[in-house]
Parts: sequence; structure tokens; C-alpha cells
Amino acid sequence: MKSSIIMLAIIGSFVSFNALAQTPPAPACSPQDTQRIAAETERAVLDRVRADMHVEGRVDVSALGVNDQDCLNNAYQRANSVANNAVYDCQRQTTYFRTCAIQGQRIIGAPARIQPQTASGHIDDKNVNEASCKSAAQNGAAQNALQVCQRVFGMACRIVAGPTEASHRVEQRRRYGLFGPKEDWHICDSAAQALPDTPQQIQCTVEIFARVQI
Repeated sequence: MKSSIIMLAIIGSFVSFNALAQTPPAPACSPQDTQRIAAETERAVLDRVRADMHVEGRVDVSALGVNDQDCLNNAYQRANSVANNAVYDCQRQTTYFRTCAIQGQRIIGAPARIQPQTASGHIDDKNVNEASCKSAAQNGAAQNALQVCQRVFGMACRIVAGPTEASHRVEQRRRYGLFGPKEDWHICDSAAQALPDTPQQIQCTVEIFARVQI
């Protein structure tokens, strides 16, 4: 039995080798095909190079100032500190490991007086009365306005308008949705506005950009 298995393995190996030996070689490319492939490859490379020439990495930077020129000076200074981000943005869009460099800066947001940031305070609670509901809505509006302002401008802020007189209404709702006794829910709304707590009340935006070095 063992000898039969060995014999079958030898015959199988011989048949496989013979089949491989009789496999015809891959046809060689004709000179015309070789020229065509080379031309297509060169054209693809040139198209990519041309595309790279139009790549631009950008970083937008906003700043504040006491007047228009002070605002632009501050924006340009901040833009220079993050110039590497524009270079990286450029290089990640290119191929063939091309090198990018800063090419310039431009104003994309002309100096203008900053606008207050508005936020609201909303209370919807059954464990309050009208007075505490209104007070909580006003406090919430002021806190939210300060938080929004600080997030937008990156500095301490102050309330410049509001909180407005809170609205108030009462809704009756069942304790368990569709069932249970009805309860009074007090709903109040208020709003407030905040600005940065600084004499710099002019805002502007500049863009620093990088392109592929030729």
C-alpha cells in the first residue's frame, strides 16, 4: 500500500512538471506596444506634475486689534507662527515627495468690528416656581453667552446685553407619560450677548498659503 502511494506521487509530480514544461511563454511586447506604454506612462507623470503645480496648502488665522492695522499686524504674526501647517497641508496633497514652501499671505476677512455672541438659557422643570424658573433661565443665558464667546475668541468675555426678561409658561404633563397624575412644568427662556473683555474690538482674518517649489 505504501509503495503504491509513493508511485502515485511520483507520477503526479512528473505530470505536473511536464505540463509546466509545455506551457507556452508569455508573448513579448512588440516595439509599438513598448512605445505606447512608455508614452502613456510619461503622459500620466506629466499630468500629475501639472496637477501638483496647482496644489496650495492654506491656514486661516483670525485676530483682534484696537484698530484695522493693529488687527492685521496681529493676524500676520499669528499666521507666521503656524506657517508649518500650511506647508504640511500642501505636501500631503502632492505626489513624488515634492517640497512645498510658503508663498505669501492674503487678507480674507477685512477688519471689522466684532459682533456679540448670543446664547439662550432654557429651563423646563417641574421642581421650580415661576420666580426660580425665570432666574435660572437668565443665569443660564449669561453663562452660555460667556462660554460661546470664549470658545470663539479664545479669551475672557463679558456680558454686554441681557439677560433679557425671561418668558414663562406652564404646561401640564402626566407623571408617567400617558398615565399618572398631572403635574405643572415651568418653562422659561432668556437670552444674553457677550463680547471679549478687551479694548481690541476689531476682528480680521488672514490666510497664509504654501505651494510646490518649482
